[in-house]
Amino acid sequence: MQKIVINGSYRKESGKGPARKLRAVGRIPAIIYRGGASTPMELDQKEITKVINTSGQRRLVTLHFPEVENDPTQDKLAIMKAVQRDPLTDNILHVDFFEVAMNEAVLFRVPLEIIGVASGVKAGGMLQQSLRELEVRCLPSAIPERIRIDVSSLAIGQSIHLKEVDLGEGVTRATEANLVVVSVIPPVSDAKLEASLAAVPKEAGEAKVPEVVGQKEKEAKEKEKEAAGKTKGK
Repeated sequence: MQKIVINGSYRKESGKGPARKLRAVGRIPAIIYRGGASTPMELDQKEITKVINTSGQRRLVTLHFPEVENDPTQDKLAIMKAVQRDPLTDNILHVDFFEVAMNEAVLFRVPLEIIGVASGVKAGGMLQQSLRELEVRCLPSAIPERIRIDVSSLAIGQSIHLKEVDLGEGVTRATEANLVVVSVIPPVSDAKLEASLAAVPKEAGEAKVPEVVGQKEKEAKEKEKEAAGKTKGK
């Protein structure tokens, strides 16, 4: 896996107020978790945004702290666990890291990549991918960037299960082995499609005008007033 280095600085203040001040000057608040403890830090907004946009969120990174340049042991190997974004602007608000050790296995979600064209698709079937990511357990040095699954030999009606996927050396799955990853399903014939459409009741396709609460009572009163007015006029 490609090594990604992110520069950071330790911070003493925490809370919403200091966090807003950091963002105002182009910095992003972050936290490193390790063994029940947490250490607040800050990152450069442009740098962390570029890393996430180009490499993705769930990546193994090295956190480097320039203020302790003379002590390389201060570098921390970490997994980017969560990224909080502004719901309106999509700007990054906060980042959570989990520190790991090179000799300790970690749980990590790896994207699944489908390669090849299934023989069943060539025959008219449709490819159906049930899983997009897979949670695996391995040492940080063995984390794969992606897991490729070749579907070239997959015929109509066939599936590939997790237990059949090659994860690579030193990598084990942390998910149920019998889960279906990808399959090729038969095409829907024109006759079946027409039969399905014909089976739908006509009323189901007609839009029903919603009834306004109290509308009937209101109309009744208006009719009574109208009738009373006509009587009085006589």
